[in-house]
Amino acid sequence: KIAFKSLKEKPFEDAVANEWPRDTSTSLPGIVNSLRPYYAWIDKIAVVLSDRYRSTYIVIYLLAAFSVGMALLPIPLGDVHPWIEKMSITAELISISVIILLVIAGKKCRWHGRWLDCRIGAELIRHLRLVAPLGGKRPYPQVPAHLSFGQIGSSWMAWYVLAVERKLGLPDTIVDRDYLKQSLSHIKEYISGQINFHQTTYDRSKKIEYRLHNTALILLILTFIACIIHLMHAFSYHPDLPLWLSSDLLIFITGFFPALGAALAGINSQGEFRRVAKRSEVM
Repeated sequence: KIAFKSLKEKPFEDAVANEWPRDTSTSLPGIVNSLRPYYAWIDKIAVVLSDRYRSTYIVIYLLAAFSVGMALLPIPLGDVHPWIEKMSITAELISISVIILLVIAGKKCRWHGRWLDCRIGAELIRHLRLVAPLGGKRPYPQVPAHLSFGQIGSSWMAWYVLAVERKLGLPDTIVDRDYLKQSLSHIKEYISGQINFHQTTYDRSKKIEYRLHNTALILLILTFIACIIHLMHAFSYHPDLPLWLSSDLLIFITGFFPALGAALAGINSQGEFRRVAKRSEVM
């Protein structure tokens, strides 16, 4: 189902109000409420940066296929419309220029690296939400150095979370039976939300991976059929085909369809939708 959403970002703290409810009636909700601003800002900045990074590589892959199509377009249409060649060359030049600018912007603005930094910081605060009400200390994960950060305890994200933890302090409450029941209820509610999140992520990622894979496969089959027909033309065998299915059009199809299929495969690989779906399924 196609859904049209506004590109305008909601206020960061309002955007996480459902996940981090505004309730200060007792000590436990008060702790969760005090953590919400620190989580909201770093989490939503991570979301914005991830959107920029993902949108960039999707546009780059599609523009690369579009450039191939513009380079081949004058072959079937050049004789019919002489101005097509000038327009297609111009469009190809513009698309390649946009690709170069997007690559430079991505490297200069570090959308990918900053997104991962902010995401780790947000997840550390999310974990702090579970352990802080009982006075627990947040254990830092051991991330292998060859993967990304090395000693994550010396990163700015660790400094940020430790500063929040110091400001939060110990809960000013009596840890009695009612408080423990309230803590268990809070953890159950939180886990239920995480289960729903991973179920949605699994369904969405599986559909995206399935559709991209199948579309690329269909383009490959169409290219195969076009190659067979083109081979028939080359051997002067002309089957009973429509007149518009000329040799020049077949050249365009056999050049553009593989490029578009490769672009879709690249998006599928870059997005790692299958791995994301499996990870969410396991979670």
